[in-house]
Amino acid sequence: MIRSGDEQLIEQFRYNAWATLRLIEFCEELDPQMLETPVRGGHGTVKDVLANLVGMEEFYLAVVEGSAPRAPRSRFTNLDDLYDRALRLAERWERRLQQPPHPERLVEIWEGGEGRRVRVGTVLAQVLAHGGEQRTRVASALEGRGVEVPPLDAWTYGVWLERHRQQQPRREAL
Repeated sequence: MIRSGDEQLIEQFRYNAWATLRLIEFCEELDPQMLETPVRGGHGTVKDVLANLVGMEEFYLAVVEGSAPRAPRSRFTNLDDLYDRALRLAERWERRLQQPPHPERLVEIWEGGEGRRVRVGTVLAQVLAHGGEQRTRVASALEGRGVEVPPLDAWTYGVWLERHRQQQPRREAL
């Protein structure tokens, strides 16, 4: 079966959510001191980058939905909170992308004290790029401290997804 472009977009966001949730789950098992590990090119420590990852994705979704907020100052609360927020984001993206926004639609975005208009397609691309960059920064910082971070790539997602599907009954094609 060939997937439509809408389904392909949803699948990319499902992968993005899976990778973020897996990374947060992994971090929950670490010694809490590891969350204080500095991250190069990031926003402070591991916990700060995780907070930025989730906070910016909330911002980007609000922009796509038309709320046009200003970019938040992401602050770390705790990993349970970040996980819950990331899970809610995954559900919100799933609903939002069922009727995907037109990529050429312009939305207003406020960053660095000024507003500008950008294409929705650009915002959607930024969600995925930002997620991948921030997860890589966290993984690199932890690996620099000798922590083996589980793979978060799309191939691993595909294997996970297939195993998950095998555990649940398949619906027959109509």
